[in-house]
Amino acid sequence: MRVSRWSLAALIVMSLALMAGVSASWLDDHRIRLAGLVALDAPPSPVVVRVDGRAFSISGARVRVREPDGLDLRAWAPSPSLTVLEPGEAGEITLRVDNLPRQVRLEASGPTREDRTGLTRIIRFDPQATRRIGFAVPADGVTFAALGDTGNSRTFATALDLAAREGADFFLHVGDLIYEDWQMPEIGRILADSPVPVFAIRGNHDYRNQPRIDFMRALAPAYYAFTMGGATFVILDDAGDYLPGFWRRSAQYRWWRNVAGLPREGPLFVAMHKPPFDRRKAGERGAAINDQWFARQLMKDFHEAGVDAVFTGHVHETHYWVEDGIPYVVSGEGMESPAGFKQSRMAWVRVRGRTIRIEQVPIWRESDADQR
Repeated sequence: MRVSRWSLAALIVMSLALMAGVSASWLDDHRIRLAGLVALDAPPSPVVVRVDGRAFSISGARVRVREPDGLDLRAWAPSPSLTVLEPGEAGEITLRVDNLPRQVRLEASGPTREDRTGLTRIIRFDPQATRRIGFAVPADGVTFAALGDTGNSRTFATALDLAAREGADFFLHVGDLIYEDWQMPEIGRILADSPVPVFAIRGNHDYRNQPRIDFMRALAPAYYAFTMGGATFVILDDAGDYLPGFWRRSAQYRWWRNVAGLPREGPLFVAMHKPPFDRRKAGERGAAINDQWFARQLMKDFHEAGVDAVFTGHVHETHYWVEDGIPYVVSGEGMESPAGFKQSRMAWVRVRGRTIRIEQVPIWRESDADQR
């Protein structure tokens, strides 16, 4: 069949347009990849906030609302703090801090009035008399749960309820909190109603667009560290192939090397979204850090730093692998499990001194199934 001159011209134009679109997409990815070699999120640092003639330095929490008579914060670590830089005029203000473990104790440099409501502390103080507000964490042990890849699933909500009932100090979400944009309001409600503090890690789906990035930034920095119960927790961001730049030259890698070298007495845990390797059988592998040279370097770093366990998600299964004496715990059944409906498990960790017990426990119990 002969092709007319006009049909051929139209075909050529369509092909050129398609190639242009593909090239633009590739160039955009390439630009992001190059930018990622530096950093897209700076290391966590205190934030200076000004409110009605007063100035405060805040660590360990995100500012949600600032008003003339106070601040509303969401903690991304168990022991946030506020330091008064400029007290302004005399007068009481209100500090509201959500997402705090129940066991933390208020420590203030001057007089305060404290009220507790669930995971929220409401503290009233005069910045002229009280220049620092902080929270002390227990030093004699910690219990936490770890799970990722949830979206707004009922499994996620059930896991939070179970963690609270069993006495977890906090819940570590190991990434992929958001799968669809329409889920964000419901996820926000789940987090707001959670009976246990949730500390967040970014997953690859959490980077799909700017609204999701903004949602995650309101919960926690891209990478950070905290201590509780004598243990040190280092949260790393390896969410995407090129976002946000967890490479050898990145600010995050330099930060990690510095944190890994700090003195400590108790266990050291690392949590991130993608595992550095995938030990499943051939044909199922592929859910790991793509840059395997760098993944091997990271595992070497973990071994040299004396990391006691690494917690990840991304693989929508539950696994426990030991490499160089380090347990790599994969908890990615936040939405579904290969074993079937309501068969998901999560990691359950108890730390007492140097003794660490890691289990993979069922999320759905018989009573939970009856209630839902």
